[in-house]
Amino acid sequence: MSLQTHITQAPSGETDVVLVRLRHEAWPTDLLYADDVVDWTVIDDESNSVTFTQTGLDADGEPTDDSGIDSRQVSVPDPNLVLWRRLEALSKAGDTRRVEVTVFRYLSSDLTQPAAFATLAMVGPSRNERLVSFEASNANVQNRDAPTRRYTYANSPGLRR
Repeated sequence: MSLQTHITQAPSGETDVVLVRLRHEAWPTDLLYADDVVDWTVIDDESNSVTFTQTGLDADGEPTDDSGIDSRQVSVPDPNLVLWRRLEALSKAGDTRRVEVTVFRYLSSDLTQPAAFATLAMVGPSRNERLVSFEASNANVQNRDAPTRRYTYANSPGLRR
């Protein structure tokens, strides 16, 4: 079921929960963040019960344009510098593999499966005080002439039959 259908069929007062998982094969554990003031225990895309920790996370739940490239801005509070130290260790080790960013959206009444999720790559992390910001994107901007576009009626009216 699509997220839009899921939300339109949801009962009144339904909450849309945005959760973010950061993962790298060199890390001992995944970092799990909730864009809320409470922790959320959910069943993830791999059928595991996991708890996402409440933080001041700021993450786009959906792509911000219709270019066909899924690109979202994410900012994670990192008061103990756990995330930043892990990123520094990857950089010092010359590890060119990317950190996997999975953005989940759940409806508060159904935590047994994500209403929608996207697995993206972390691009351009930066730190400002105790906040780590980065872009989560599926775009491979290297060796590309131009970004792709979705060929829909809105983007290309000539395609209409």
